[in-house]
Amino acid sequence: MQITFLADNLAVVTDCPHPARHQAVCGELAQAGIQSLLVVGDDPTPCPMGLQGGLWCYVLPLVDDGAPSDYEQQVITDFVSYERKHGRRVGIWTSSDKASSLVLEAACRTSPSDPTNRILPSATNSVCCRTYHPDGCDGRLACHAAPIEAAKQIMATGLILSKERLTGIATAELARAGSWGDPADYFEYVCLSRGQCVAPDIVAMSRQYLRDLSPQQADSDFYPGVRFFFQTAQLFRHERAEFDGIHPVKVRHNLELMPYLLAVVAPARLPDGSALELNVATPMAQKIILLDHHEFMGLSAWSTAAMNHAARMVGPADVLL
Repeated sequence: MQITFLADNLAVVTDCPHPARHQAVCGELAQAGIQSLLVVGDDPTPCPMGLQGGLWCYVLPLVDDGAPSDYEQQVITDFVSYERKHGRRVGIWTSSDKASSLVLEAACRTSPSDPTNRILPSATNSVCCRTYHPDGCDGRLACHAAPIEAAKQIMATGLILSKERLTGIATAELARAGSWGDPADYFEYVCLSRGQCVAPDIVAMSRQYLRDLSPQQADSDFYPGVRFFFQTAQLFRHERAEFDGIHPVKVRHNLELMPYLLAVVAPARLPDGSALELNVATPMAQKIILLDHHEFMGLSAWSTAAMNHAARMVGPADVLL
C-alpha cells in the first residue's frame, strides 16, 4: 500500500485492493492517519459505510468507469472539501487508472460557492439506486422521509429538525450510538436524498422498527414513510445549505417547510388498514398527496410513484430543472 499526500489532509491511496471490500485495508489506512476515504470504483450503488478502525468511507461508483461525469466530479470535490473543512484527513482510492487523473483534479478543487453553478443529479450523470431503478434515479427533487407520527410532528411545527435539535443529545454522543459510523457533525444537519431514491423509506422504516433494516428487509416487509419533497435547486440557495458529496444537499439545524415545501406524499392507509388522517391547515393541506401503497408496493414502485406525483405539483411559474 502506498499513501501519497497531495496537499494538507488530502492523500491518494494506491497499490492496495478495493478498500470497501477489505476491512483489513481500511484498518491499515486508519492506523496510517487517514480518517475519511473516498472509494471511486465499480460498485452497484453509492454507499456510505463506517468501517474498521473508525474510518469514514464513502463508495462512489461511476456511470463510465473511465471518466467521471461533471456531476460526479462535483461530488468528489464536495466530499473532499467538506471532510477537510471538518478537520478530517482524506484518502482517495480509485479502481480505474483511466479515471484517476480527473478524480484527483476534482479532489483538489474547491466546491462552487455560487449555488447557480451547481449541477443537479440526474438519471444519466450519476449512479444511484440502479438495483431498484435500472434507468437511473431522478434528483431534480430532494426528499426527506419520516414515520407517520414523526411526520405529523413535522407538519404541526413546520420544521424538519436535525437529530441533534430533535433529541437534544450532543452530536458526539449521537455519533457513538450510531450504527452507520457517521461523523458527529452529520447529526447537525437535515439530510436529503434524491426524490426517487429508495433510501428515505429504508431510513423511515428503520426508525419505525427501532433497528437498522437492510434494503431487502425493508422491501419484503414494506410500509412507506411520509415523504417531504423540495425542489433541489431551490434548496441549493438555502442560507444554511451544505454539500458533503453524499447527499445532494443538506441543511444545518433545521429545514423550514415554508416556503420550500413542494409536496408531502403519504400512504393513504395505516398498517392496520384504517385510513390515515392528517389534520393540517391550509396551505399545507393543499400539498398533501395520499397514495395507496398496495398499488405501489415495494421500494422501487413507491419511490417512483411518490416522485412522479410530487413533480406534478410544480406550478406554471416554477421550472423543474
